[in-house]
Amino acid sequence: MKYEGRSYQWRQVLAHLGLVGSFKERPSGNYVGSCLFHNNDKTPSLKLYSQTMTFICYGCEVRGEVTDFVQMHKGYKDAIPEDMRELQEFFAKLT
Repeated sequence: MKYEGRSYQWRQVLAHLGLVGSFKERPSGNYVGSCLFHNNDKTPSLKLYSQTMTFICYGCEVRGEVTDFVQMHKGYKDAIPEDMRELQEFFAKLT
């Protein structure tokens, strides 16, 4: 399967985080999966939107851009700029 555009970028982010198997790609190019940010998710409530490179959980209402998603997953939420070098290099490769 060939991934193009922003859908491919989300796939690269998920691969970088080791989460490829946790999300399903929809025909629209968006992804859906169980929320990583709350524990009681019984149905897929986390949506990753390819057109806007944003995400939202319809269960716990966490939302943001792709950079926020990576920061939250890796625990960089309150990181100082020096700690963000790996993240900056990763996103530079996607553009």
